[in-house]
Amino acid sequence: MTTVQIRIDEKIKNQTKEILDGLGLDMSGAIKIYFQQIIINKGIPFKITEKPEDFPELSQADRFAVAEKSFAFWKSENDDNIFNENISI
Repeated sequence: MTTVQIRIDEKIKNQTKEILDGLGLDMSGAIKIYFQQIIINKGIPFKITEKPEDFPELSQADRFAVAEKSFAFWKSENDDNIFNENISI
């Protein structure tokens, strides 16, 4: 087991925490999901673009719905024991 540490803007951290709390996830669980998706996709699991206009604005409810579906799919495809690992943020 290993530890990962990151430095991030406090506002981004707080906004992220608020969203994750609504999904029933903590930062560590979200990072574990992200890392697993990198492995599954053999790369970043979303399109990276310089043009924010490529993505329509979603309401908070729509963002939660997308995140919940992604989490449910990931959880159905992966071993639940992944949540037993510790990652410090």
